Amino acid sequence: MAKDLAVVLNSGSINSAVASALAAQRYRLILLHAEVGEGGTRARAAYDQQVQHFKPFREHSLPMPFLATVQDPKSSAAALASDPRSQTANLGPQMIDLLPLIFQHASGNPEAHLRVVPTADISVTMGMSVAVLLICLYYNVKIKGLGGWSHELVVAPFGTSKNPIAAVLLGVVNLAMQIIEFVAKTVSHGMRLYGNMYAGELIFLLIALLGGAFTFTAGGFGLALLHIVSGSVWAIFHILIITLQAFVFMMLTLVYIGQAHDAH
Repeated sequence: MAKDLAVVLNSGSINSAVASALAAQRYRLILLHAEVGEGGTRARAAYDQQVQHFKPFREHSLPMPFLATVQDPKSSAAALASDPRSQTANLGPQMIDLLPLIFQHASGNPEAHLRVVPTADISVTMGMSVAVLLICLYYNVKIKGLGGWSHELVVAPFGTSKNPIAAVLLGVVNLAMQIIEFVAKTVSHGMRLYGNMYAGELIFLLIALLGGAFTFTAGGFGLALLHIVSGSVWAIFHILIITLQAFVFMMLTLVYIGQAHDAH
């Protein structure tokens, strides 16, 4: 049986070597190395030695030049005291770009990005609903057998007839209805989740425009106050919405799988 994969962000250090050695004992190893520019040549050499030693399943070098701008907190504080213009960005916000950077490197598309709310992307929700459809088809065949399910496709929901011509016509109509049912359930399952999540994201954008319209006038301060209040209220309400939509998606999945177990 193939081992599971373990991804190690390897900097070429001793700690990285220990982590890679522990992971390689139980998993197929994937090593990722951050290229920080000219200052990382020694780290790169150490990383190459570890690649030769561990022989990972995959290894990738990720260009991360922004890491070279990150300074030690003590030296950064001293530099800032002498020249405030020398202040650099914190490492934390920059490391948020790590996942999109890995995705861009893996896909080969430098313009690729990740959505803040993945389910506000219709490709994600439709992919989930198609996965549910495939599970339902699997259980239809598993529970009823290929012959039993094939028979059900042409006799439900309108039944059949002893007349051969009528039986063929009913079979065609029944099959068309079954296909329409599977397509409608799959599309509505994904579109329902996408519509609610995308609408919630749009409302957040509209609320943000209230703050963007702020001016030093009575109306401007009113808009700013409305921006804070409405944003807070909608954020709380949206937490309830996403929980409810996750529950609805889960329950519909269970209903569809349950229908796959029923025989007509």
